[in-house]
Amino acid sequence: MESKGPGKVYRRFLLELRELPALARSNSLALEDFLRARLELIERLYRDLGNPTLRSLSQDELTVVGCRLEDLYTAFEALFQRISDEYRRLLPAGRRSVLDRMRPAVIDREAHEKLAVLARFRHDFRQIYGRDLEPQEVEPALSKALELRAIYRPQLEAFMELLRRVG
Repeated sequence: MESKGPGKVYRRFLLELRELPALARSNSLALEDFLRARLELIERLYRDLGNPTLRSLSQDELTVVGCRLEDLYTAFEALFQRISDEYRRLLPAGRRSVLDRMRPAVIDREAHEKLAVLARFRHDFRQIYGRDLEPQEVEPALSKALELRAIYRPQLEAFMELLRRVG
């Protein structure tokens, strides 16, 4: 969560979370199991990604890095979508993306910014047809993904702890 303490949106989320009926909160165990499994998948994707030196990669290897970055963001998005589905009333969609709905209740601004770079990369990567991927197209997303690795898990663990305490 953000270091300056909970903001207005986050405090409202906490208050409304406490008001959920016990039956709705009973799903938090299933959600926690899903989140733990998804966190393990994300760690595996990070292990598979490694820390490649892009300039030394062949075109095929660069494409593999692009695919792994795409998979990584997709795993985060699925995790966030499940949270959003479980707490639909507390995290209303409106015209906001699932990533935007996670801030500040689940992730802080720094994690959001890094994930937004990965989301843009995934969109661009999916639009590449008939041309080679360039290292300078991959580098910003790879850099943000590697920075994200150090901060995402404590934030998601804190969210799961919040669910345990409230539930």
